[in-house]
Amino acid sequence: MRGFDKDSIIFYPINGQLVPMHIRYIKGSRHVTLNLTMGSVYCSVGSKLSEKEFKQAIENILGRLRKPSIEEYVFQPMLDWPKRQVWYLGRKRRIDPDGDPDDPDVFIAPRDSKNFAREFDCQAIEYIRGMIESEAARVGIEVPESYSVKLGRYMSKYASYRASDHLFEFDRRLLAFQPIVIRSVVDHEICHIVRSPHDRQFYAWLYALMDRHTYWTSRRILTTGRFDKLPD
Repeated sequence: MRGFDKDSIIFYPINGQLVPMHIRYIKGSRHVTLNLTMGSVYCSVGSKLSEKEFKQAIENILGRLRKPSIEEYVFQPMLDWPKRQVWYLGRKRRIDPDGDPDDPDVFIAPRDSKNFAREFDCQAIEYIRGMIESEAARVGIEVPESYSVKLGRYMSKYASYRASDHLFEFDRRLLAFQPIVIRSVVDHEICHIVRSPHDRQFYAWLYALMDRHTYWTSRRILTTGRFDKLPD
C-alpha cells in the first residue's frame, strides 16, 4: 500500500468529521486492525492492501460497531498546544504559569512544550498516587511501600500493574477524564495487588470499590473519548 509508513497520520471521514488516524505499516500483510480508544484512532495496515481495499476494510469495521456505536465517539485531542489548552480531570483548562491555583479553568505549568510535559507528569503522578492510596485504604488493600507510578501512551491498555516490581503504568490521556472515570481504572489496577486473574474474586474486590454500573459506564466513556462526561 503506497503512501503509508510507520509514522503516517491520515485524515479519514468518520461520523461527519475528518479524524486523524495513526497508521502503523505492517510489511507483507493483508490485514487491517482498528483500535478506537480515548479519542484516538490507531490502525495497523497490511502493505499488500490497495488503498481501495484499505478504505473498504475500515468501512466494514466501523459498520460492525454496535455498543458503543461510532456516533458516540468524540475524536478530540487531550492537548491543544497552539491554543495552550489541556484537558485535565474532565475540564478544558488554559495553560498558564502565572494563573490562580484555585481557578478550575487553569492548569499551572510552563508554556514551553518540554517543561510542560515534565510538569504535567509530576502533577498527574501525584494525583494518581493519592487516589491509589486512598482507594486501597477504603477496602483494606495494602499497597507495597516500594510501588511506583509511570505515565506513557499505549495503544492496547489504559493501565497495568506489574507485581514483580510493584509498578503501576497509566496512559497519560486518562488524566483528561472526570475523576470518577479515572478512579474506575485506578480501582481496577489496585485489585491486581491482591488478585492477578480477572476471575470472580477479582471482580468481588473491584465491585467493593466501585459499583458494577458505574464501573462499566466509565469504561464506555473511556472508549468513546468523552472527557467531560460523567457516568449516568
